[in-house]
Amino acid sequence: MRDTALEEDEEIWYHANASPMMSRMLPLLTWNQAEKWSELFENFKPSDAKIWVACLIMHGPRTFALTVTDESMYDPDAVRTFSSDHYIYVDPDAEITQDSIMLIRHENGNLAFRQLFVSSDGKPMFRSINPDWVEEPFEAKRETEVFGVVIGKTLP
Repeated sequence: MRDTALEEDEEIWYHANASPMMSRMLPLLTWNQAEKWSELFENFKPSDAKIWVACLIMHGPRTFALTVTDESMYDPDAVRTFSSDHYIYVDPDAEITQDSIMLIRHENGNLAFRQLFVSSDGKPMFRSINPDWVEEPFEAKRETEVFGVVIGKTLP
């Protein structure tokens, strides 16, 4: 596994959003495992993950990798863009800030990763960054289940 070469602005974003922990190998979870990670973490054994991914940026102790499965967060003109088959690093302990990209339970019940932003009327919202994606932004409600902040990516 190798980390992607980052543009200067993208590298600054990753380091600014990284948690203070030494780098290490991260388990590549399935989306089902990611959904239950808070329960699985304490008893997770190395053999529970088929693939381990090197993470060369700072992160929290519960950070894991996940395979991107769609193009909802792909925008070739964006600094932070994610293609299907990228691995993303998800840190459940990272601080959430405006413009954070987060792994959440979508309002339709499925897990998704979306960008947090504040709408013109001051409401926190989630959106995909792909300008061609047909999903409308949706409100980030108090009951929205958050699984972590995306702190980086790598290629398989």
